[in-house]
Amino acid sequence: MSCIVYLGLGLGNVHRAHQAVYTQGANAGGRSEHRITAVSFRNRDLVAALRAQHGRHTVVEVGAGAAPPLALDVTDEVVLAAQVIRSMNVPNAPCAVQCSEPTIQVKE
Repeated sequence: MSCIVYLGLGLGNVHRAHQAVYTQGANAGGRSEHRITAVSFRNRDLVAALRAQHGRHTVVEVGAGAAPPLALDVTDEVVLAAQVIRSMNVPNAPCAVQCSEPTIQVKE
């Protein structure tokens, strides 16, 4: 089984309610495993909360006909962008330089 890791830039509601849901759904087929490394640009509290939960969270729909709560466990790592930038010791470098990692590939 192959493992595909997505770099999720932005850790807001859209990521947690959509990207993580679709990523977990992609794992349902069993042919490959999809995981997420999530990056928050400024919300330290959210990073701390998700780290404490090992990246796990629950999506809850509301309203008539809502689906049951869905527990998600596809996020392996949660990081704060500022911490990544400081650890690289490249002051004032543009994001493209900050995020350049040979093992990360951008695919369309």
